[in-house]
Amino acid sequence: MQRLLGLDLAITAESRACLTDGDGKVLCERWFHLTRSDLEALHEAATEGMERGEVLVVVMEPTGVSWVAPASFFRSRGALVHLVPPEQSGPSALLRQTREE
Repeated sequence: MQRLLGLDLAITAESRACLTDGDGKVLCERWFHLTRSDLEALHEAATEGMERGEVLVVVMEPTGVSWVAPASFFRSRGALVHLVPPEQSGPSALLRQTREE
C-alpha cells in the first residue's frame, strides 16, 4: 500500500500539498512554505498512522529550482520522489488524456 503526496510548489507564495491513500481518498490538504520546519511538519502529517511496509510517494512538477529542497528532504526520509514534467501535468495534460481515451 502507498500514500501519495502531491505538491504544487510556489516560488514566493505558499505551496499546496494534498495527501491521498492508495484508493485515492484525500487524507489531508495543507498549505506550506519551502522551509525546513514546514517540510518536517508536512512529512509528519503525511506519515502519521502509516503501517509497516507502507510507502510514501511524493509527486511534484520540477518548477524552476524550487523542487530541489523538497525532493532532497523527502528522499532523505525514505520517500519515493517523482518529478512530473509540466507537459504531463495540469489541465492540458488531463484534456490530452481524455481525448486519447
